[in-house]
Amino acid sequence: MALGSMMLRVEVVSLLVGLIWGLVAIFWVVIFRWEHTSVTEARRQELERESPEHVTPGIRAWRLMTTTVTGAVPLLFVIDSLLPRIEVLYAPSLSFFAGPDLALQIVGLVLSTAGLAILIGVGRKLAVNVYRRATHERKLMTTGLHRYVRHPFYIHFLALPIGLFLLTLNYLALLVIASYTMLWKPRPVTWWMRQEEEDLRRRYGAEADDYLRRTGRVLPRLRRP
Repeated sequence: MALGSMMLRVEVVSLLVGLIWGLVAIFWVVIFRWEHTSVTEARRQELERESPEHVTPGIRAWRLMTTTVTGAVPLLFVIDSLLPRIEVLYAPSLSFFAGPDLALQIVGLVLSTAGLAILIGVGRKLAVNVYRRATHERKLMTTGLHRYVRHPFYIHFLALPIGLFLLTLNYLALLVIASYTMLWKPRPVTWWMRQEEEDLRRRYGAEADDYLRRTGRVLPRLRRP
């Protein structure tokens, strides 16, 4: 501990950030490659028929910026303990101290761990049951976390960066909250949720309507209709 035993040591924070965000980076690299190399035959044929995605220069620049920020800020926190002269973590001009700092850091660690677990668990489930399959092969997912909430994967987009902010107590982590929640386009997470719900209705009709009524977006419904 540091600062009167009320905060985690810089070295501990750097190690935790490195472990968590290193696994995040590894997951995305592996899952993107896996989705394109382990697809079903029907999905392969579907990909061959699809036109390449048209990405405007503005969106390309946006994605470059968000991925750079998402990777660079955690990396800066990691190397802070290796190069003491940087002095980013716990720097008075960059840090948010609210009194119960250790308690906030523990909450941040819990959120980060939960976000990582959702990313790996639900992300793999989506890769296997959605992105590796052709459109007609995909079934409405209603098991696991999807039994209670219809967008469990999006929870991690908030849990991970908010956890990083609380764990580091550093204002630079706010940049990751903005970049990680809007990685692909300058749209809030709720926009993507609405788009997916409309897609479910188009594909599954009454089955989707019933599922959407029974579940909450990111929190379970207290009373099911």
